[in-house]
Amino acid sequence: MSAHEWHEGPITFDPPKEGASISAEAALDAAWAEFPTKAKSEQALLALFTDQITDESRLIFLVRYEGACIGVSDENEPQDANGCSLLNHQFNVLVDAKTGEVFRAYTDS
Repeated sequence: MSAHEWHEGPITFDPPKEGASISAEAALDAAWAEFPTKAKSEQALLALFTDQITDESRLIFLVRYEGACIGVSDENEPQDANGCSLLNHQFNVLVDAKTGEVFRAYTDS
């Protein structure tokens, strides 16, 4: 795996071979509209997304929220006064870079 590729289970993120039809700012706005998330930082990364199970492939913006406020369901997990986890979660939203459609979201912890 090169420094520019990222593999997460059955999905891969590779360097894009073409440009996006929407801006990174539009991708951030689309992700926020769908999932308004408190976080320490956010960024939009252009990548070629491939789902190895369905063989779906498309150009996307991976919107990453670092230190995202994820609600705590386990009473033993450390949390702040707002009920957000203190385990520095990362929340990811995938936005189609051609249409601006939000089509997947998941967390890393």
